[in-house]
Amino acid sequence: MLLTSFGATWSTMAHTATGARFGNTTFPYRPADRQFGDDGVETTSLWNYKIIGRYVLPYAVGFSGSWKVQSGFNYGRTISVAMPVEGNRTIRVEPITSNRYPAVAILDLRLDKSVDLGKFGKFSPMLDVFNVMNSGVPTTVRTTNTATAPFNEVTEILNPRVLRFGVRYNF
Repeated sequence: MLLTSFGATWSTMAHTATGARFGNTTFPYRPADRQFGDDGVETTSLWNYKIIGRYVLPYAVGFSGSWKVQSGFNYGRTISVAMPVEGNRTIRVEPITSNRYPAVAILDLRLDKSVDLGKFGKFSPMLDVFNVMNSGVPTTVRTTNTATAPFNEVTEILNPRVLRFGVRYNF
């Protein structure tokens, strides 16, 4: 078995002087709400690719794997500003397309063996290895700059390689 897919998305945010309407509430346009971009319009894009396969070897030994690759998200630097009446608000101070997380590639593998127990069912021990290449790609960074934490400081990385042993019993 072999499956593959590719997907891409583009999203555009527009900010207008007339405000926005959600349900029965209208939110007025405020200049501080306008983000960077030509004429108040920003476009971001994401893509992902996946391939999954499984092959049954002799003696009912199964081998499968999946490889997933996706683009990182865009982000722009932000600051926290004290606004009259509203309290603190986060304002973007550079275009959202200024920075992008790195692409993430994850390879997962599985090895399993089916043992037929006749009228008692089927027993299958399994070994899964997640993130085989032990990719340590940053998945979250600071988008603000404070006295204790600089902009672009990595705050989270992809989970490390994980081994999982399991069993399946079909009856």
